[in-house]
Amino acid sequence: MSNFTFIKADFPQLYADAHEAERLTYDSPTATAMFCRSTLENAVNWLYENDRKFTRPWRTDLNSLMQEPCFSELFNQQLLNELHLIRKIGNNAAHGTRVNADEAVDSLKYLFRLLRHLAIYYSKQTPDTQVFDEALIPRPNAAQTAKPVSHKDDAKQIKKLQDNIDYKNRMAREAEKKIAEQTQQNAALKRQLEQHQAELTALRQQREQSVDIEIAVPPETPEAQTRRRYIDVSLKECGWDNLRMGRELEYEVRGMPQSTNPSGIGYVDYVLWSDDGLPLAVIEAKNTLVSPRKGKHQAELYADCLQQMHDQRPVIFYSNGFETYLWDDQFYPERRVQGFYSKDELQLLIDRRTSRSDPREFTVNQDIAGKGRPYQLEAIARVAENCVTQNSENQLRGRERRSLLVMATGSGKTRTAAALVDMFSKCNWVKRVLFLADRNALVSQAKGAFNTHLPNLSAIDLTKEKEDDGTRLVFSTYPTIMNRIDGSLRDGERFYGVGHFDLIIIDEAHRSVYQKYGAIFDYFDALLIGLTATPKTQVDKNTYGLFGIENNDPTFAYELDSAVHE
Repeated sequence: MSNFTFIKADFPQLYADAHEAERLTYDSPTATAMFCRSTLENAVNWLYENDRKFTRPWRTDLNSLMQEPCFSELFNQQLLNELHLIRKIGNNAAHGTRVNADEAVDSLKYLFRLLRHLAIYYSKQTPDTQVFDEALIPRPNAAQTAKPVSHKDDAKQIKKLQDNIDYKNRMAREAEKKIAEQTQQNAALKRQLEQHQAELTALRQQREQSVDIEIAVPPETPEAQTRRRYIDVSLKECGWDNLRMGRELEYEVRGMPQSTNPSGIGYVDYVLWSDDGLPLAVIEAKNTLVSPRKGKHQAELYADCLQQMHDQRPVIFYSNGFETYLWDDQFYPERRVQGFYSKDELQLLIDRRTSRSDPREFTVNQDIAGKGRPYQLEAIARVAENCVTQNSENQLRGRERRSLLVMATGSGKTRTAAALVDMFSKCNWVKRVLFLADRNALVSQAKGAFNTHLPNLSAIDLTKEKEDDGTRLVFSTYPTIMNRIDGSLRDGERFYGVGHFDLIIIDEAHRSVYQKYGAIFDYFDALLIGLTATPKTQVDKNTYGLFGIENNDPTFAYELDSAVHE
């Protein structure tokens, strides 16, 4: 007996993998997480291959496929959130994080819900109503439970399992590719495939009209448990494992407003602590199906209490598990981020409250930029003014986080960028910098120039080298950094977390940074400076839109006519 018997007839391969995931749940929860993710990926690819309304994006990794409107429109938000959790837990498992049985069971339940949708929409016969039954999950025998498994042996088994899954999936993809190639060459096969896709699409549309999917496939896991699981996984990715010191749940605080809470006692969902026992961050978790911004005021009250109790104001996060906001209310307005900061990154934010200086008062090193070219000094001054302001009490505050420099070819964009890095690093705004270009030759050229102008800052070319903890300047192409983001987990911790870089510089910002690579700038929570000689204003390729500014109104412009004249 299996929870997944209902898909055996119409989806035998998905059944085999889901059944294997179920079988291993208590023997090897980590293996179950990996099989759940693999089954999810195969199910998603099946949709793209068989439903004519699905069109593959240019990136074919699982996350990109799941972000496409054709996919996300098929499921409600709660199930989409659960599917992304399968993906994240499975990724962590494949990169060495041990998964516990509760996480494995939840992954099975989420996968069960997805496959129920597929069966209802695409099976030849609508399956009977069914709920997930944990009693059907095999339990380990006593002999296996008593035998300890070393972490080294466990890692070897996981590596072997991942290799087997990768091999099997690769063989399946290659077989599908051959069939697709043959189909393109054979008109009869092509018509047959198109007819099959049309029939499945029509069947799905018919079932959507006749079946109330919300009733037929109810949630198997409480919303609060799913939300907590998602936040826990995101925290683990940036080093906040609850087995280590530094992360606390339901922490009691005193000093809440008695008008709404007579006892004055509150309980913070998460508090992240520094090594010296001071609060670095507070996280307020809201219901998955509401905006996390509804937790902003509550999180601020908790931050007030923690500041009174520990004499340090924490950074504020509020999240519904899938949408997260960061608010360092001592310096910046709130902003949406793709995840949480590591302990070192949070400590750096706290330290900068007192160590950061005003870049508008910085004296530019004219051996780098500006000597005989005053427009370079003006460009640097405009960026400084764009990034900083002062409040009514004359305190330094952050302003805009994105700047665009339009400078004619040959006017010294790279020198200007190096001088900006020098300014921001010496004013303690920036520690790590990512410089992006669309060709390896431009990456090498930029790295050489920065080595000349900023010899004291360690630099690497990410297309050829690996970054270590002491690296300050990272030069990369767009595909390289995208691949490193996706594949940089070490023992479950993401090396390239959302707060890893403080500044990203985009060379030739009019190229290759829109639909293809815009996700890089959404992922990293960093200052962004674009360099271009020819900004674009097309609807789908708008350089100004990327930087959140009006068309033809860059932070600074020194265009060709002026450059030729001077």
